[in-house]
Amino acid sequence: MNISDNFTWDEVQHTDTGIENNIPDALKDNAKRHADLLEECRVFVGPLRVNSWYRSSAVNKAVGGEKTSYHQDALATDVVPKGDVFNAFKMLVASDLPYDKIIYEKRKSEWIHIQSPQPGRAPRKLAYTAHPEGWRMAYEVFNA
Repeated sequence: MNISDNFTWDEVQHTDTGIENNIPDALKDNAKRHADLLEECRVFVGPLRVNSWYRSSAVNKAVGGEKTSYHQDALATDVVPKGDVFNAFKMLVASDLPYDKIIYEKRKSEWIHIQSPQPGRAPRKLAYTAHPEGWRMAYEVFNA
């Protein structure tokens, strides 16, 4: 079942942890709003493969997510576009899209974290790059 033209509820709830990850009804409007942003992102960079979207608190803890992660509110996704991931990141940062935060993350693989603002809040338009530094991720402000 689709949440939007190109994204499904299965993508919203998918996890490789084996932990139940059903999105609560109270967060479905957030997920729909975030899907709208992802659809707009596709216009700039093409198809996006979703690695992570909604995370229950148990899933978030299991994957080492931040305690304040917007994934827990269904307002963040980790996605991989086709082609050059860093170039896609730069295109999204330079866009006029109403994102709250975008992070280019690279460990053994690379992806883009796309975050919508909390309901009723204006987009902050924050952009970072992140890479491993010891056992933690190091974040640096990205200026296009």
